[in-house]
Amino acid sequence: IIGESNNKIYALAVRKDDFSLKIFDAASMKQLSSKKIILPEMNDKEVEFEDVFMLNGKLYAVGSVYNSKTKIYNLVGSSLSEDGVISKKGVVLFDAEVAKKSQKGSFYFKEAPAEDKLLIMHACEFPREDAVKYELKLFDDNLKSFFAASEKVHFDDKKKDFDFLIADFDLNVNGDAFLAINESYRDSKKKEKVERFEVHAFKKANNYTKEVINIDFKDKEIINCKMMATANNMLQMVGFYSGVRESGRAEKDLKGIYNINVDLATNTVNKNKFNQFDYATKVKLIGERRAKKGKDVKPLYTITNIIEKPDGGLIVLSEYRLVIVGQSSGIGPLAFTPVTYVKNEIIVTSLNPDGSFAWGNVVPKEQAAS
Repeated sequence: IIGESNNKIYALAVRKDDFSLKIFDAASMKQLSSKKIILPEMNDKEVEFEDVFMLNGKLYAVGSVYNSKTKIYNLVGSSLSEDGVISKKGVVLFDAEVAKKSQKGSFYFKEAPAEDKLLIMHACEFPREDAVKYELKLFDDNLKSFFAASEKVHFDDKKKDFDFLIADFDLNVNGDAFLAINESYRDSKKKEKVERFEVHAFKKANNYTKEVINIDFKDKEIINCKMMATANNMLQMVGFYSGVRESGRAEKDLKGIYNINVDLATNTVNKNKFNQFDYATKVKLIGERRAKKGKDVKPLYTITNIIEKPDGGLIVLSEYRLVIVGQSSGIGPLAFTPVTYVKNEIIVTSLNPDGSFAWGNVVPKEQAAS
């Protein structure tokens, strides 16, 4: 679903490399039209389709193209008509410099709650420099950028068990942008896990000057993170974490779910709660025998949705996700590599307003596509 405007619902249909714009009547849900989207070329290079967005009722198609001579990874946005026609008057949204094609990175998108702004992030790695670069840009409903920030983060991969993660990013109703960064390594001399978990905040009221919010905790490793900026100027962060052994080495399996709440008016952390999975939930995920032995859950679950409850607590949905890449067969351009995408059971977790565990359940499901 792309969005709704003028009593019409707009949707994107994807079938392999074909993309179509489907329009439905909002009242009856009857399909009004279905038009194939034809992607144009840029500098005689084929544009790779990224997505379609609706900003204040205006449709935009976004695509990317890589220039091997300049090592520039472009992102282009163009208006899209209801007939599926992309305007030739496109706007270059990004001209990201990258190391090479295989390390060109990816573009990530977040729409504002009012669907009037689009936050885009590009992230890529520079292995020779031991660095990761991220770039954020915020666009209005005419695809004009009014905020941009970039940083190249250098890391020391000589540190034991070093890991650097751009965990998530988000945009609130005020037009403020947020980015969560997690850096961790093992200090073998002190036998401890060192975690640097930060939120980089770019607020409109502060002229988008970067503000760093530190989140402190010990003896835990962050596995993933999903953020939700709320209407009351709060930033909710949830995700899974693992325990840490006495040697400082992370166990990697999921021990439970955490909830961090940041007051954006003061940049203070209101709550920092880590909850272990309850026994009943673990039995449904890994079986009674393993649960009794105190075994943890495999790190194959991704947070998909956060729902704010009326009392200020949260409902968190997470799904089992696994990608299986098979052995290639054939030679050269005729080679074929089977890939299977597995999406199984969903964990439903309810958190109290203080971030503590309220209840949990598991929705059984088996889903696979190759």
